[in-house]
Amino acid sequence: MDGQLEGYLIALYGASHYALDITVNRVIRGEIEGLSRKYCPTAPELSAAIRSEMQFVERQIALAHERLQIADNRVVARRPVLIEERIQIARQKMADEGRALLLEVQSHAASLSPGRKMPPGSVYSGILCAWYGPPGSLRQEVTQEMLKADMFEPEPASVEAPDIPPAPPVDAYADVEF
Repeated sequence: MDGQLEGYLIALYGASHYALDITVNRVIRGEIEGLSRKYCPTAPELSAAIRSEMQFVERQIALAHERLQIADNRVVARRPVLIEERIQIARQKMADEGRALLLEVQSHAASLSPGRKMPPGSVYSGILCAWYGPPGSLRQEVTQEMLKADMFEPEPASVEAPDIPPAPPVDAYADVEF
């Protein structure tokens, strides 16, 4: 009896719980062709039936994956882009175009107040909730700052007061009339 039990344990090695459960239920109902309906299956017969079920499940998984690829019309299904990645992509795009950040807002509607006008070529980024200047505006601001620095001579260092002798005492002015 112990030898038979060990044989069944060896036959079940590597079998998934799902395949074992389905196979045992099919054996009990007599749905597996080639197995006796009067006696319990031997260890090799049970092992073959479980392997057959596991192969069936693996084929179903492969078919589901192929259906996903066919429905997606790509060789490999593309993973979704997370919100953090989308924000980073939008920031990088603005930096690549050299757009300067003009205004951060809560929503597009909040940025459209009657007195606020954006420069021509400005763009609103919905994912960043911000207005960005025209292309090249980031470099333009840097260039303008550099020009301002070049146009004006540097301010001289603090001007020292010349040596002035101390004021004479008030008595020295006593006989002066004003």
